[in-house]
Amino acid sequence: LNLNLDHLLHSVVDPYDPKYLYYTHEHIQVEFLWQAKAAAAEPRALVIGGGGYTFPRYAMEVIPDARVDVVEIDPKVTQVARDHLGLQDYPHLRAIHMDGRQYVAERAQPGSYDLVIQDAVNDLSVPGHLMTKEYNDLIKAALKPNGVYLLTIIDAVGGGKLWKAAMATLALTFPAENVVLLTPSAVPDAGTEAGEAWDNSRQVMVIYASD
Repeated sequence: LNLNLDHLLHSVVDPYDPKYLYYTHEHIQVEFLWQAKAAAAEPRALVIGGGGYTFPRYAMEVIPDARVDVVEIDPKVTQVARDHLGLQDYPHLRAIHMDGRQYVAERAQPGSYDLVIQDAVNDLSVPGHLMTKEYNDLIKAALKPNGVYLLTIIDAVGGGKLWKAAMATLALTFPAENVVLLTPSAVPDAGTEAGEAWDNSRQVMVIYASD
């Protein structure tokens, strides 16, 4: 099933198979949760933006010892996930309905999360108040030492400006050498024309940041 929010296809979900991941960036998120699991028996993850709850469902099924907090501003989105997208109650999954920045500023305990995933989008853009240096400082404070922040954005690798601005801003909070763009690779033998088309098309990217 597809979940469309605003004008964007936000989630592709199999309500009967919580281990189904459609998007590459979801696989990236899961890999970092496994890394957190290797370092902590009960890794804690914070997800800003619930949407179809694809990553939280997967995490609860595959790594049931994980603690996952999901901050979703619209309770109706969570209800749609419960009614139509297979979201169930899990003892270690908590849904919080408030603005993500407000949660991080007011409720997140310092040094409490192994992994923070920023996956809130308004159409094709991340809300601006979730991309400032002040917000990134709050994220860093909520992370455990060596914790990982993953920012999901939609942009073009070639001519896009959003991902470059996001990385520059993150480098004001985290060491610049630890701010890394992760993006699906172009097909190596596709040819110059196909490569340029890929460079200039919108992609879902993940920016990694950590100490």
